[in-house]
Amino acid sequence: MALELDKLALASDFGQVVDMNSPPPTGLPVGPAEPAPMRDPLDGFRTNQIRKRGGPPKQKGKHEEWVRGTGEPEVGGFTVSLLEDVDEPTWIVSIMAMEFISESEVGRELSAEIERALSKLAGVVRVDRDDRERWKVVGKCDGEVIAYSVAVVLDGLSDEIREVGAG
Repeated sequence: MALELDKLALASDFGQVVDMNSPPPTGLPVGPAEPAPMRDPLDGFRTNQIRKRGGPPKQKGKHEEWVRGTGEPEVGGFTVSLLEDVDEPTWIVSIMAMEFISESEVGRELSAEIERALSKLAGVVRVDRDDRERWKVVGKCDGEVIAYSVAVVLDGLSDEIREVGAG
């Protein structure tokens, strides 16, 4: 599944709500990927919000986290959190849908697409599966860009996730 990266946009300031019609953030991978048929992110997901929580990584006791809230968190909800006190910059990506669909064909497809999308991001050294619904993204990559990439993959498979989750 190729990713269409022009439908969503993220806010870069603390607490700012995402404008789904704004241009995407910079730093996203550009490559030979073919556009795949994708569900319009505004269709049924009008409550999509990606927010930055926490402070800059340099502030003691504060960490950066990107959270997506939707009207259907079990379909499109996720968090992207920067780990503190580790040797290499490391982000944890947690996708709520995987709790319900990880053993299904759609779950395996979602996992592969998440790993593929995250591996292509500028600055990413490696992507490791950490748990059923979690991935570690190691490298100097922007949390906003990670969140954007995860949102695109989830939106591309939202109908299939919804179908399996309801079954």
